[in-house]
Amino acid sequence: MPAIGSYAGDTEFVGSLDGELVPNTEDLDQITFKPFRNLSSVKFVTAPPEGAVITAGRLYDPLRDKSAILTLLVLAEDEQPMLYADIDGDSSFSASERFPMEPEDGGSPWILQTTLQLPFKNALFKTYPIIVQYWKGVEWDELKEGENLLMQSKAASQKAPYRSKARKPSCSTDSTLNPRR
Repeated sequence: MPAIGSYAGDTEFVGSLDGELVPNTEDLDQITFKPFRNLSSVKFVTAPPEGAVITAGRLYDPLRDKSAILTLLVLAEDEQPMLYADIDGDSSFSASERFPMEPEDGGSPWILQTTLQLPFKNALFKTYPIIVQYWKGVEWDELKEGENLLMQSKAASQKAPYRSKARKPSCSTDSTLNPRR
């Protein structure tokens, strides 16, 4: 990426973007996934295992500013939980729309997560990341039997190292990107 300059008073700051956004994991939204029984309403390239427990919900799409991504959580006995997310909105789940749910490195084995990369038509960034977490075995008064709690990020930030021509130390900046601007 080319270097970009920013002027604040008489001091010039020069830096470069790394071309990747980082999901904001400090502020996650809760989503209740409800039992999904009508598998004939969607198409699968790789069908979920026979007898799997499937719940569904809609993830928030920050690029369209609405809960629009049909998503299935597939829990099969003795298999890794899998998330199917209809990123392109065609009511089918291709191989690229199937995401394994895994514990974060060094994290709790009860919180499984994956990162979705939404295609992003932007001069600087090609994808917009969304972290999705499944809280395994959570019991909560608002959850009915058969429902699952998932959490998702809605915002992403750009991280860019920069240096000042007036000073020697290196710094970095972190600013949240509004994808609808």
